[in-house]
Amino acid sequence: MLAEAARRAARFDEELERQRVAMKRRRRNGVLVTDAGDPLLAGQLLEQEKALDELGQQHQDNLHQCKRSLQEASDAHGPSADSALGWQQVVHVWAKLEDDLKSEQRNLADMKQEASAGGANSFLLDGQASLNGASSAVPSDALFSRRKGTLKTDEDEDWR
Repeated sequence: MLAEAARRAARFDEELERQRVAMKRRRRNGVLVTDAGDPLLAGQLLEQEKALDELGQQHQDNLHQCKRSLQEASDAHGPSADSALGWQQVVHVWAKLEDDLKSEQRNLADMKQEASAGGANSFLLDGQASLNGASSAVPSDALFSRRKGTLKTDEDEDWR
């Protein structure tokens, strides 16, 4: 069980590193400055926010399980037993990973702020926005007629 907890921590660290690399790549390539109004960027940032939120939940669950196992090992064998010391190390690793996760969440918040300051779509500011919700600003039954340059609905027969 201790080995499995250590493997979960390693997988978590790898996923967090993937998120970190993706954010660094966007910053390094200047995407936030050159494509600030790009809806694709907004979608990518929302997707990254969702991934970090999921990692946060996963972190809380795993840390709680490890702390519980540490307590059980300490109660059963004493705090200086090998199993308790092993669980202590894993809890320490999860605590360090929490610091790393919070750092990445702050970096993402900074990126979103930079993107919104650069003219990105307003749904970047709303952490609760979804990709589907972002497109709902225009009613689904409304279409734009390029020929007339006006907004037409399905009720208008002559627009076709």
